[in-house]
Amino acid sequence: WAATTTPHFGLAQSALLYRELGDRKGVAAVLLHLAGVSRAQGDPAAARSYLAEAIPIVDELGDRWATARGLLLSGLAGADQEAHAEAAVDLERSLAIFSELGDVLLVSACLVGLARLAAAQVGPEDVARLLAAAERTRAAAGAAWPAFLRTDYERALAAASGRLSDEVFAAAWAEGGGMTPLEAVAAYRSAAVKSPPRYPAGLTEREVEVLRLVATGMRDAQVAEELVISLRTVHSHLHSIYRKLGVSSRTAATRYA
Repeated sequence: WAATTTPHFGLAQSALLYRELGDRKGVAAVLLHLAGVSRAQGDPAAARSYLAEAIPIVDELGDRWATARGLLLSGLAGADQEAHAEAAVDLERSLAIFSELGDVLLVSACLVGLARLAAAQVGPEDVARLLAAAERTRAAAGAAWPAFLRTDYERALAAASGRLSDEVFAAAWAEGGGMTPLEAVAAYRSAAVKSPPRYPAGLTEREVEVLRLVATGMRDAQVAEELVISLRTVHSHLHSIYRKLGVSSRTAATRYA
């Protein structure tokens, strides 16, 4: 009985009925809801899976608001998974559409999503500027933060304020509060270009590439072929990866990945 009363079950049944009726708009609407529910329940992978089907449908049907909403959810779910590059593309596309449509509240939501990315990619001052611009934009809409976004906002705010002195945070906040959404995003882009990618445990970009391939089950020779490097170089990278992660086996490194 419990399984049949969950939001997922009801929405999934609804999607099936819409498919039987050939109602693509209905299918997409349900998938967007499923994505939101999945992310709220801590399953961003499922959310992005639903959105991968929903967004092309609403885009083809010309429903720009639904497209932007789907891209916003996809960007937030991507941030949850630390898929920063993909999330940034989705959030900036969403921001552009919401700006055209004049949906000020959801423009501010896109800025919060980008602030979450900035917390992982650039400095806390950039996060503070984005959040201040988002707060100003939200206030202009005369609405409170939507429930689905409040945690994202509070998490990014804590990340920024916890790493800055009160004086520096206040200065960054004041600067961001004077920016338009597009100005805040342009400043973030500029900072992201200047800041090299940061990986956990001090891994280099190449070591991350090797680790990702190893985690898929590739043998050392396959990794060498995929990356067009020597087998000896792969072994050297793996030795460095194990040392940095504090592990001694392929299995442990894969588990970390």
